[in-house]
Amino acid sequence: MDSLKEETAADIEKSRILVIGAGGAARAVLTGLWSSGASDVCLTNRSMEKAEHLAGKFEGRLSLKVWSKEEAVAKNNEYDIII
Repeated sequence: MDSLKEETAADIEKSRILVIGAGGAARAVLTGLWSSGASDVCLTNRSMEKAEHLAGKFEGRLSLKVWSKEEAVAKNNEYDIII
């Protein structure tokens, strides 16, 4: 999270953030975003099942939308940060 904060001028709490992937690194990123107060986070992955499973781990802690790859691409210009 320190690196992300250093590399972007965006306010994480107010940014629209897309996380690509649903593996261990994505889990760590989502944990960091949650602890940093992120409120508008989307998750996409090749496998919707894996993305939904990971999103379930954050239920009640992080407001997380799960989008198909096509949905995420269609909204590409709407994100402030893509990880």
